Amino acid sequence: MAGPVLDCGCGNKPYAALFERTRTRLIGVDIEQSSRSRADVLMAREGSLPFRRDSFEGALCTQVIEHVPDPHGLLEEVWRVLKPGGLLLLTAPFVWEQHELPHDYLRFTEMGMRRLAIDAGFHVLTLDGCGGFWETIGQLVVNRIPRWPYADVFLVAPCNWLFDRLDRWFKMSGITCNWQMVLRCEKN
Repeated sequence: MAGPVLDCGCGNKPYAALFERTRTRLIGVDIEQSSRSRADVLMAREGSLPFRRDSFEGALCTQVIEHVPDPHGLLEEVWRVLKPGGLLLLTAPFVWEQHELPHDYLRFTEMGMRRLAIDAGFHVLTLDGCGGFWETIGQLVVNRIPRWPYADVFLVAPCNWLFDRLDRWFKMSGITCNWQMVLRCEKN
């Protein structure tokens, strides 16, 4: 992308290096400063994004909307600040434990994700699950493994291998850890 990209709910901007390679300016916005002071702009939990209409070529919103009391309002704001034809990469959990309490509000079905995007004015280019039934079960197990020395080697890695193989061998639909969507901003 030639123009700036918005990282909505950026935290420590884990994707910054990807954009630096292409010399694309990544502007991170969040409700509080991250542990590494990576947010460029701070804003209120509820409210408008502090940017003019049609300011960005693209946007990221990864694992954020479940923490927003009004996810529809957030997507409308992202739509507002994207240029016509701009792209949004949106991810959200479907099966995941509660986290970042007390601000963990929602989980989304495939149809809920699609409706949320369409109602905000986006065209859905792709909508895919990340991880199948067995990988989802495995992720929940791994999330509960105590963090002690060598746990990654002796417990986490074998669990990841086993549940990945189970997912490949015994396909089961209807459950995924996360959804990922690529949306295009449609404006008249």
